[in-house]
Amino acid sequence: MKKLYIMLAGLALATSVQARELNFYLGDKVIENNSELTFNELEVTDGPRGKKIVKMAPELYLGTDTYSSKIAVTSACTSGESIQLCAGGACEAGTSVTKTVTLQQGGKVALEFHYTGTFDSEADFPTVVTDFTAQDGDREETKKSFTLVMNSKNGGVSVIENSNSFLPVKGGIEYSVATPTRVSLYSIVGLKVLETTIDGSGVLSTSELPAGVYVYTLEGSAAKSGKIYLR
Repeated sequence: MKKLYIMLAGLALATSVQARELNFYLGDKVIENNSELTFNELEVTDGPRGKKIVKMAPELYLGTDTYSSKIAVTSACTSGESIQLCAGGACEAGTSVTKTVTLQQGGKVALEFHYTGTFDSEADFPTVVTDFTAQDGDREETKKSFTLVMNSKNGGVSVIENSNSFLPVKGGIEYSVATPTRVSLYSIVGLKVLETTIDGSGVLSTSELPAGVYVYTLEGSAAKSGKIYLR
């Protein structure tokens, strides 16, 4: 009887842990935790004076298998554009937006996330990279995240300002730095995949790396760190 009680208690604990499951969705499909999601569906309309208006609006949801009234959802645009997140309430815009949502057991809430911009031509449409995170209250074990790359087939993300440049191009990174700069690239799970020193101007080849989001660090006059999308 005692062994049975222990087994039942263990089962109850496992059920309790499982009941804290939290997931992002694209439509009805679960987005894998810590993954990269590419979205290239653009809504393009004609604007005033020959301008082009582009809207990028993936069908994103957040769901859970238990009731919660304090799930914090954050969307942070690492490529610098102003994005919008509604998440079941008043819409907010900025490069980083955090909303608190209430979820019913087995239900989902539409994040109503999108980017909209007006440009001279379609060639100017940016690649918009956004990090999403969600967590149920202070329960660290429920935290889920993913990186969304929109319009990944076009353009790049400039990651150094002023007189320096570090711009992803097809198969590499085009750079221009004033002094020798140490470059390190890491996968999104923290594995170092490239380390070298650049100087002057040129193209750093990344053709052997899979396309996707990487973490970079730069040591030198162009010292900086962040994320970059390679294609």
